[in-house]
Amino acid sequence: MSPADLQPIVARWLPTQRWFAGKGRTSTVEVALLAEMSSLVSIWTALVRYEDGTSEFYQLPLVAHGKPVDHLDHVLLGSFDVDGAP
Repeated sequence: MSPADLQPIVARWLPTQRWFAGKGRTSTVEVALLAEMSSLVSIWTALVRYEDGTSEFYQLPLVAHGKPVDHLDHVLLGSFDVDGAP
């Protein structure tokens, strides 16, 4: 998973979270890998910058799966193709 893959997913997902403080504000999101815990688990950061010059910083623990997992639909951020394969 690369920042380029994850950035648009996080940018769409963050405003849907009840704890996201920037609801209704125009922003840009920059994601960066903080740590890889295993081949599936990683910790990412999301820097949210607002038009008024303020910003917020979020830490996102993520788990990557090769295929959808039905019982985890409620926590799905999104999906992307890897090397041209869905």
